[in-house]
Amino acid sequence: PLLPAHVHLYVGITPILTPAVREFVSSRQYDWAISVGEWNSPELVMRYATADHKAIWVHADVTSPKIPKAWDLFAYNSMVDAWICASNSLQGLLQR
Repeated sequence: PLLPAHVHLYVGITPILTPAVREFVSSRQYDWAISVGEWNSPELVMRYATADHKAIWVHADVTSPKIPKAWDLFAYNSMVDAWICASNSLQGLLQR
């Protein structure tokens, strides 16, 4: 179950970067901070989490035109220590 502090993180699939959420995430130290999903911006993890390592986990094939703004994930590439992909096509793009 979600803790009360997490309940306001998402409305539908849109992340809400309220001051309370940013404070909750940035006030802790993490070994790994992982942004999950291609439908949400990784901004919360990439900009606000303090972690030894940061990753973006992508399950879908982001090369599909059905996923809007998926390419925004690459805006944070310089901050990512690892990409976790289920899609062979994304893995191929990342290996180039």
